[in-house]
Amino acid sequence: MPNITKQCLLRTGDLDFTATTASDSDQYLVTVDERVDKGTVAELFVAVPSNPVPRGTIKQLGGGYLICDSIRCSARSGFIWHVEVTWKEIESDEPQSRDFPTPKGNSTNPNDWSPSWIKRTQIVYEPAQQAYYKGGYSGGAHAKLDEHSYDPGDPDADPPIPPTPATKTAIVNSAFQPFARTPEKRRLIEIWSFRWLRTIAPNTLLNAENKLNSAAFTITLPGLEARTWDAETALIDTIDISSRRWGLVSLVEINAEIIVDPDGWRWAILDSGTAARADAGDPDGEGGTISPGDLVAGKPRLRQLVDGSANPQPLQNPVPLDGNGQPLDPGDDPVFGQWLDLDTIDFATLPYIEDLV
Repeated sequence: MPNITKQCLLRTGDLDFTATTASDSDQYLVTVDERVDKGTVAELFVAVPSNPVPRGTIKQLGGGYLICDSIRCSARSGFIWHVEVTWKEIESDEPQSRDFPTPKGNSTNPNDWSPSWIKRTQIVYEPAQQAYYKGGYSGGAHAKLDEHSYDPGDPDADPPIPPTPATKTAIVNSAFQPFARTPEKRRLIEIWSFRWLRTIAPNTLLNAENKLNSAAFTITLPGLEARTWDAETALIDTIDISSRRWGLVSLVEINAEIIVDPDGWRWAILDSGTAARADAGDPDGEGGTISPGDLVAGKPRLRQLVDGSANPQPLQNPVPLDGNGQPLDPGDDPVFGQWLDLDTIDFATLPYIEDLV
């Protein structure tokens, strides 16, 4: 097994230090006890504990930081080799781009590095499909739809009652009738893009994808006044990870896109329809009470609404409902059902997202 028996740091070397860039090189003479190739010399060199590579891959020069960019080995004579270690400014275009996260303070631990960020705004139109019912209706309509709400259970009961997760359902009016047209919402959103270089991407962070903040979350970023995202306004839309080489170190690049709607992500949908709920009354529009023949499995019990003409005709255009499946009385305030199609999570508990505080 070959070994390095002696190494000497020479006083020669190149230094380039300007107002915008910096680079440096260290020159070594290394003695190996066997005849080996240059690849083996490089492997032996980086394995020596006293060398600056790979345990300490960053060093300071002036007010900036340099990172080990390359190691070159060339034979001198016999068992003596020349080793050149080249350092480059950590924010230079080579070997990494300027928009990568950079160290803060004097730390060489990537977990201490600040994330980079970009913010832009955009207008989007989104259709409502399936969601969690969050309120707005009343009476029997609310009681029925509230069955889909989250039940925390009772862990102290004997025996304990486990929690029941919330269930998404089709968005319907208070007569349990799907809307003729899928409601669409215009959103003016803020799109925040964050990038980290880290040693690992925890599963707890990856599991936060497509979730809203359950509580208010204040971010404090370099060059930006503190911003607070109110509860249920910030959505972790995507999290992308990829492997990166930073000098001789293997790191993980994490890119997260957080979409903020200051108005919140709940749907406020006008309660309207062309039929009334008929749990007790006139489901077929011909008078009388509900009979077995009026009930169709899987369909809501509805009474078709008609116009006020001498020969009443079924309504073709929706009219406002009262939140309990019946036509809204003239002069009453319109009723809006509240829906949310996303799960929530506490941003303050997420690794790396907490770096934004």
